[in-house]
Amino acid sequence: MKVLIVGGGPAGLTVAEYLSKKGFETLVFEEHSEIGVPDHCAGLIGYNGFKVLNISNNSIMNTVRGAYIYPPSGLSPVIVSKKGTAGVVVDRRILDKEFAERAEKSGSKILLNTRVIEVSTRKEYVKVKTSRNTFYTGDFLVIAEGYVRRITRQLVNLDFRGSLPAIQLEVSGFKDFNRDYVELFLGRKWSPGLFAWIIPLNEEVVRIGLAAENKPLVRIKYLLKKHPAIKERASSIKVRKRVGGIVLTSGPSWKFSGKLFLLVGDAAGHVKPTTGGGVVYGVLGARLAAHAISKFSPSTYPILWRRYFGRKFLYMKFVREFLNTVSDKMLENFMSSVQGEFGEIVEEAGDIDDQDYLVRNLIKNPVNILKILFSTLF
Repeated sequence: MKVLIVGGGPAGLTVAEYLSKKGFETLVFEEHSEIGVPDHCAGLIGYNGFKVLNISNNSIMNTVRGAYIYPPSGLSPVIVSKKGTAGVVVDRRILDKEFAERAEKSGSKILLNTRVIEVSTRKEYVKVKTSRNTFYTGDFLVIAEGYVRRITRQLVNLDFRGSLPAIQLEVSGFKDFNRDYVELFLGRKWSPGLFAWIIPLNEEVVRIGLAAENKPLVRIKYLLKKHPAIKERASSIKVRKRVGGIVLTSGPSWKFSGKLFLLVGDAAGHVKPTTGGGVVYGVLGARLAAHAISKFSPSTYPILWRRYFGRKFLYMKFVREFLNTVSDKMLENFMSSVQGEFGEIVEEAGDIDDQDYLVRNLIKNPVNILKILFSTLF
């Protein structure tokens, strides 16, 4: 059986590796000339999630213990942390290349500089057309093209609400940051639809970014000049790199499988609605997809995915919608009210799994918003 895979990110390469080990012929189409390039990712992965990926530590640039979560005013952040490592900051180029090396070692073939521009599913086979004006046929198709979803929309109807433009700067010269903590900046004033972030790479370099409903470049300039917790510290920064991208917060696509195709990773919307993180759930979902294909029962893939992850995504989407509708004033008030208790009760928050309980008690205790946000961040 021959499986065609569109996209050479972690999700697509996971499917390729798994199926190659099972004796399937797998062919991966990657539009760029190098795996992992360009790098659009903030690079923050929860420590437990990183371990689930089952890869080496070569891509780790920094480890963090927790987060400073700033209310809309930018004053008096809520500080949350774990006793041990909460998350890792990775170099996605190195991370993705390791996935590629494992896939190739297992027998997969990767075609670089080969952009798929058209796909079609026939009665008994699938066909793709590439930018090189070449055609390939196979028995099954896996779409792992990431957030762009150009090919995905040829197969399913997509809900593009919650697709937020994002920008990230890698800078030196930022002052007074703790490399053991990431910083989150909430509030519609700064980044409606998600939040802004500062992620330290080492003692000298940080990533500053945000995703918002519109005008991310304008908003990040405003953030650097006007945010009370940032403006003085950013007065002498030097921008080393600037990247843009899309952050998905809408949750899974209404349909991510068909008779001869499956969607995985960002293409399927398997990205945390609370934070926009997608590496871990993308890989976990890809493993389920590959297992279903290997058993010649791809129709079980969405059933398995909903069984393992459906409820978690439902709760994360609820919290995202709540944060998107609550006013900055309300958010400010409740964050101020929990200043004392929050740091004491969320030492274990990075491992919270019972989000059902947290959501059901959200109204009784709004601190659960931050609990879920922190737990899904890591």
